[in-house]
Amino acid sequence: MISIAPQAFFFDFDGVIVDSEALHLETANLALAPHDLALDHAEYFESLFGLDDKQLFSHAFTQNRRELDKNTLKNLMQAKQQFFLEAFTQNIPVIDGVLDLIFKLHQKGIDLAVVSGALEKEIQVALKTLQIKDYFHFIIAADHVEKSKPDPASYQLAFTKMKKIKPELNKTDVWVLEDSPHGIESAKGADLNVIAITNSQPKEKIKMADAVIEDYREINISAQS
Repeated sequence: MISIAPQAFFFDFDGVIVDSEALHLETANLALAPHDLALDHAEYFESLFGLDDKQLFSHAFTQNRRELDKNTLKNLMQAKQQFFLEAFTQNIPVIDGVLDLIFKLHQKGIDLAVVSGALEKEIQVALKTLQIKDYFHFIIAADHVEKSKPDPASYQLAFTKMKKIKPELNKTDVWVLEDSPHGIESAKGADLNVIAITNSQPKEKIKMADAVIEDYREINISAQS
């Protein structure tokens, strides 16, 4: 159990709100298939998940000593997103317990945002379908920054935007919920507090977070300081 008194709370998306990591791998490989390339399942869950599509496709080509031009990358990203949305909209796999946490934070007046390496359209579809879009002030997605996670740019931008909404906000008042080492590195690089949940990785792989939990009910929201 961890007790926190946040003024703002940032959620990662894949692996935190929705159980979509395996679907990202599957649809990335569908897009790569015409190029006779594929991302390895074990490697993906060991070190690649949490990266954005651009980084995944660049990795696939680099590992096979192949050149990846901008047009091919663009086509790969479009194909992957189409495959992903077709599957995703049929069944959005929300992670057990996360909706209750979102509702609890909202009821306590804590300002929320989504900060993700996914594309904005994918996040928007899920939040609207799950009827939770209005709980979040804004979304920071991979298409909003030049460098996605593990670079701290996403969380730096999120803090800047939230501070415009809440001018008295300090970084110590912000908590982040992540599931991947890349996401934790990004948030810690922006000097934010991080809770990691073992949805995608065992405790030992995400122990660099300020706290590690196995269930969202382990987060106790106390009175704001």
